[in-house]
Amino acid sequence: MSRTSTSSLARLAMLFSRAYHDSLFMSSIAPTAMLFIPSRGGFSHRPDEYSPEAIAQGALILAETLASLASS
Repeated sequence: MSRTSTSSLARLAMLFSRAYHDSLFMSSIAPTAMLFIPSRGGFSHRPDEYSPEAIAQGALILAETLASLASS
C-alpha cells in the first residue's frame, strides 16, 4: 500500500491506530493494513466528514494495491 500511495502522489503517514479492532482477528490469518483518508474539517463518524476527493484518492490507492498484490 505504501508503494501505491507514493506512485499516486498521496501523502503517506505511517501511524499506530486505536482502530486495531478492525483488523485484530484477520491479522492472525493474513497480513492486514488499514487505509485512512483525511476528512473535511477533521471530523470522524459524522455526516459532515464527507470528502469526495479524498475518497476517490483512497479508492484509487486501494485498487492499485489490490492489483499489485494480485499480480505478485
